[in-house]
Amino acid sequence: MTERSARHRRRLRRWALGALLVIALAAIGTLAVAAQSTLHNARVQRDQAQAQLDAALAAARAVAMPDGDLTPIVSKEQADLTDTGTGAEWLVFPAPGQQKLSGETAALGGLRDDVGKAISLRTSVARTSAAASLRGYRDAITSAQAVGVDSSADAKIAAADSVALDAATNPAAVAAAVSNISGATSRLADAAATAQQAATAATLADARQHTQASLTALDTQLAAAQAVMPIGAGTVKSVSDQHVLFDAALTPADYGVILGNVKFVAGQLDILTSALADATAALTAGRAALASAAAAGLDTTAASASLTSAGQQVAVADTPQVLEKATYTVNMTVAPFADRLGITLPGGKVIVVSLARQDMTTYQDGVPLMSTYVTTGRPALPTPPGTTSVLSKSSPFHMVSSWPVGTIGWYEPSWVQYVLWFRSGGFGIHDAPWRDRYGPGTDDGNGSHGCINIPGDLMPALFSWADLGTTVIVH
Repeated sequence: MTERSARHRRRLRRWALGALLVIALAAIGTLAVAAQSTLHNARVQRDQAQAQLDAALAAARAVAMPDGDLTPIVSKEQADLTDTGTGAEWLVFPAPGQQKLSGETAALGGLRDDVGKAISLRTSVARTSAAASLRGYRDAITSAQAVGVDSSADAKIAAADSVALDAATNPAAVAAAVSNISGATSRLADAAATAQQAATAATLADARQHTQASLTALDTQLAAAQAVMPIGAGTVKSVSDQHVLFDAALTPADYGVILGNVKFVAGQLDILTSALADATAALTAGRAALASAAAAGLDTTAASASLTSAGQQVAVADTPQVLEKATYTVNMTVAPFADRLGITLPGGKVIVVSLARQDMTTYQDGVPLMSTYVTTGRPALPTPPGTTSVLSKSSPFHMVSSWPVGTIGWYEPSWVQYVLWFRSGGFGIHDAPWRDRYGPGTDDGNGSHGCINIPGDLMPALFSWADLGTTVIVH
């Protein structure tokens, strides 16, 4: 090989090496440009995410988000953002820088989501508080309306605020929804209290006036009763006590107590004077009956003495019980004479029942033995009058209605101890353990179903005394 050829080959090698170097440098430049582009794009995305987060924070502050709710997010943003740098090591190998920037972009996006969550949470808390305020406002409206305060305008405001509150999506909107009720609840409460005070005053005045009128009426009633009969010291004191209570009364409830007491005392006076009227009427009728009996030749000596004693009891009686006992004595004393003047008594044993007087007397050969009040049939199911006799006797007896349930004649099955059957069709004289009153008036409405009811303590003697065939006269 010649020297010339050797030089040529060396030149070719140098040229090839230079070309390779140029190519390598070009490749390195291309890689550097691509790395810088990749890092630039990642930084742009990171900066955009930061701008979006900052905008979200600004928007949150604009809707009244408290700084305390946003401070943790701002602190996290500052901690997550660091300088990514432009180190030479990233010119050829940009992946670590790009990865770091992408991580910051994702973290900033998460913080932006946290802002939305914070707004939702704060809105929920604000809505709960606002709803409580609105309920208080509505309650105040109801209370005000109950005492006559015109709250129609407030009711419309409450309705509109309720709609606005349901539509609110942030704390500022929640606050705006109920901003117009600030102070309204206390205003309504004050108005209701004022109205209530006025109503209470009016009620108190009415109660006092009504109670005063009732006391005056009671005083008049007491004076009228005292004019015709002795009134017990206890009753007089009861009336006096109500005046003392009236002078000390402060509330409608106090007057209510007095009115209740007045009603009770007035009722007791009514019972007393009514009992006196009954006793006086019985004495008048009894004396007239005995006068007629004496004119007819009957011996009324014992009966007249009994009436005189009863009259003396009536003159000093100050309780209904004494007067009712006197009335009973008079009626039972006169009953045998009334029967003998009105009907002809046969000989032997006779049971006489007066439908008008609601009493019964037994006779032995014209001599009265026992007298008592009775209860006969009610108007719809009367006891038939007429003369019959004791047909049969039963002891005890289970009384079962023959009438269908729901009809006027049906009654609950009941046991009685003694029955004297005196007329076919189920008419008997028997005890009635369900009854506590006998005599005049007991046959109206609550009378028997046609039987003759007598007090249970008298029924054993009557059952033993009455024989089969004993005459029964109902008139």
